Amino acid sequence: MISGSLPLRPEVTVVQTFDDNFSDPLDRAAWVIYVFIFAALPLGVVALRTYMVAWHYYLAGSLFLGGALTICALDLLRLRRAVTR
Repeated sequence: MISGSLPLRPEVTVVQTFDDNFSDPLDRAAWVIYVFIFAALPLGVVALRTYMVAWHYYLAGSLFLGGALTICALDLLRLRRAVTR
């Protein structure tokens, strides 16, 4: 048997399918959402802290947690779709 013609193991095929499902342009652009939630929002709070009153911090914290949970939920949905394909 020639070494270049070895059959792929099932694990490799699953990983390749998973990689193919996550390499579309929408997933490559998802980093923008991560940057907004995990960088821009906290930096905005730091930049505007002299103008903020107490309830603004609660609002910013709620937006941060809500955005993080939404991102996690969307990633789990994508993962489930990729595994079931």
